[in-house]
Amino acid sequence: MKRLQDHNETNVIQALGCTKEPWLLKRFLDHFLKDNYPQWLFRLGLSNIVKHEIGKPLVWNFIQENWAFLKARNEEIMLELSIVFLRLTYDLSSNFQFDQMINFLKSNANQAEEFKTIAELKDVRKRILKFKDKSLDSVCKWLKENVDRDYFI
Repeated sequence: MKRLQDHNETNVIQALGCTKEPWLLKRFLDHFLKDNYPQWLFRLGLSNIVKHEIGKPLVWNFIQENWAFLKARNEEIMLELSIVFLRLTYDLSSNFQFDQMINFLKSNANQAEEFKTIAELKDVRKRILKFKDKSLDSVCKWLKENVDRDYFI
């Protein structure tokens, strides 16, 4: 019976990534603060919520607002949340947002966690920007070659 219950919880948590209802996502996050969810279930929930456009800002705000609680519950929180930070890095729309995240992590993590996680995030961000620049150049070149200039006048 316990195994079936765990399976059902996992299915529900994975479905959080599909919902478009912010109140439902926020409710899961709030319940984590009150209930004694297993750490793996919480990580699974966060990693699914952060996949959705609606969930990204909710997760980021939740982490910032509840860092002390999360850190008290698990000393290795940076390692636990590394997949969430990576996902956020992929989807941040500006360098300003990325710098905010890095500054938050620097001011709240211990040095061992900070160094590894921040180095990974900076490397990922650099590759993302390089890919975007290359893609943008390719798209612009294709448009110049294939779209009639008179169309835009």
